[in-house]
Amino acid sequence: MVNSSGEIWMQHFSARSWNCSNLWNDFLGQMETLLDDRLLRLDDKDPVRRKVTSADGEGKFVAQFGAREDSRWVAGRLNRTGIQFDVTLYKAGRDSLGRRRFNSLNILIPPGFTTQSNILRLDQLFNLTNQLLETFYGFADDRSVICAKQPSGTHSVDLNRELLGIFWMTYLGPEYKAFFGTEKLMSLQNAVVGSGNGITIKLAAYPGAVPAGDRIDVERALGTSSFASMEGSHVRKEPGQYVLTQDQLSLRFGT
Repeated sequence: MVNSSGEIWMQHFSARSWNCSNLWNDFLGQMETLLDDRLLRLDDKDPVRRKVTSADGEGKFVAQFGAREDSRWVAGRLNRTGIQFDVTLYKAGRDSLGRRRFNSLNILIPPGFTTQSNILRLDQLFNLTNQLLETFYGFADDRSVICAKQPSGTHSVDLNRELLGIFWMTYLGPEYKAFFGTEKLMSLQNAVVGSGNGITIKLAAYPGAVPAGDRIDVERALGTSSFASMEGSHVRKEPGQYVLTQDQLSLRFGT
């Protein structure tokens, strides 16, 4: 049994352009409704300070790039629950050096919200995010479990070389459903058709209930070379050797 601190981290990656104010108005509005909470702060500075005063301006603020900005980082905090999130998005899917980059959303759920009655809401939030933001890879788990994973041979995880791992909840979008094979994925215990025509693997009702070894067992079933190593072994992985590259993932969106 994996011990749980009660602090859950969700992370979502997408090759879709997120430079759309309506997309963020829709997502933030549905998140507030689902969690029965209101967005208190939204800022592109750390620590987050600016109090949100206009619902109409939230999406525009997230997607508003400056004249010389290639990328944008925005963070927010909900009022009652204390849930925090941050968004990293790239104007043209590339950084200032012209390198391909994925858009990402991180959501940190504090221990006070991770009660049994709220786990269903987290499940719904996970599915909502994958659908609206067209995630190709997403996961949720106890933060300490996620942080224990180490990239193979690099200082940070490069999603063109490997995925971080399989966790309490893991979403593989339609591209990865085809990559690993629908039949293989659906043969896994607790795999279901997820939002956005992908597949979600949910290993237990909540992170602390995941049996020891289940996460790595699924990784072995799909191919451990596609995932980062728990031991941080220095295995050289070429881009696209064991996972899809951003160029391949971006084809769906014409970027």
